[in-house]
Amino acid sequence: MATIQPNYTLLDSGVELVTWGPVAAGDTCVAVDRTSGIMAFMAQSDRSVDIDGNFNGATVVIQGTNQWPAAGKFKALRDPAGNSLSFSTADIRQVLEVASAIVPVINGGTGLTSLTVALLMVKRPMF
Repeated sequence: MATIQPNYTLLDSGVELVTWGPVAAGDTCVAVDRTSGIMAFMAQSDRSVDIDGNFNGATVVIQGTNQWPAAGKFKALRDPAGNSLSFSTADIRQVLEVASAIVPVINGGTGLTSLTVALLMVKRPMF
């Protein structure tokens, strides 16, 4: 039962990749929020999440909140079709809501669960 810190990679101007992993059953991921050191977190309104690895019965739910402080106030985020961002197999989906804090939550799984969660955030150009 480890605490998994997010790793940040600046891919291009206005494009950042945040990854958590490997994440095992029972691990807790640390949220990405306005205090995370991402310069333009709130301006990065286009977001997608990609989850891969060995699920072995685990489900990953992408949660977010606009409440501050965020602890205990997270809710499931959705894709543009209105489906909860809940994954039990590898997949990539767009994140509908722009939340001020985002965190993956792992439920279930076994000792063989090993997942990587990747959140890509892109800042839309201002015209």
